[in-house]
Amino acid sequence: MRAFLLLFTCFVVVGVVLFAMMQAPTPQKSDISVSRIDAVKRPLPVLQNEPATDAILDSFPLPTEQPAAPPSEENAAAAPTAVQPVNPASPQQSPNDRSNLNRLLALIDDWIYEDFSQIGSQKTGTIRKTREKELLGVFEGKELENGIKVVQLTDDSCKLSLGDESFTLRRVEEPAFFQEVKQQMRPLTVEEQEKAYEYYMRRYGDKFKAYSAMYEPPYGAQNPKRVTPEEKQRGLQEYFKRYGSQFQKEAKQNTTTFPYTEQQKENYIKYWQTFFPDRPMPAFEELFTDQNGQTAPGSRVQTEEQTQ
Repeated sequence: MRAFLLLFTCFVVVGVVLFAMMQAPTPQKSDISVSRIDAVKRPLPVLQNEPATDAILDSFPLPTEQPAAPPSEENAAAAPTAVQPVNPASPQQSPNDRSNLNRLLALIDDWIYEDFSQIGSQKTGTIRKTREKELLGVFEGKELENGIKVVQLTDDSCKLSLGDESFTLRRVEEPAFFQEVKQQMRPLTVEEQEKAYEYYMRRYGDKFKAYSAMYEPPYGAQNPKRVTPEEKQRGLQEYFKRYGSQFQKEAKQNTTTFPYTEQQKENYIKYWQTFFPDRPMPAFEELFTDQNGQTAPGSRVQTEEQTQ
């Protein structure tokens, strides 16, 4: 009986498997079809710009046009005036706009007016371009590179112009002692210091002053101003009240003297004899000693309360 049940079960299982295999769909190959593209005829874009879509731009004026003011009872009777567009090619320059002078100073930054000669009414000069190491011969009325014109030549100056702006180059002559100081360093006399200052101002200082005259502080800031003697004295008094009095109290508690006094005195005498041999030397004690006999740099600071 048991063997019959086992055979019957195997027969049922085989029948179910065969039935499932017969009912299963047969796989079929799918054909892929691709449309041909004509190389001559280009396909239309996905999105096309229709003329009706540009109608929204009519609601916004162009940047060069000013929107019309809304009508009111006051200007309703007035005749309408056509709005004149601003020409971007010719903007209105503000009084502080010195673009031509800025450009002129940038172009002649390394120029030095060195030589001048005159034969009759003919005036000629020489400008040295230090960056290119070239000499440029000039005369009145000559037009140089980048539109720069020579307006006037004299023995002391050369006036150049660019557009509506002009700048004057003063003639520069290097002092003779410059080469001597380059070979061997030494202190300059008072006359040599004045000549060196004059040479510096003629070569660099005039251009720096022109640049400074066009300086504009950032928005919300103010131009720096020179401190007056009254403001300086007031600042010293405020500093003494806040810090100086406390420093003096601490100095009285600590009675230590400033070290290396003798060495400082020797250095002071050597310095004065080297750089100011033609001037009378003040006494060391008068400059560096206070009323309490203390020798220190702080003793040179005198306030109004101390002098009274």
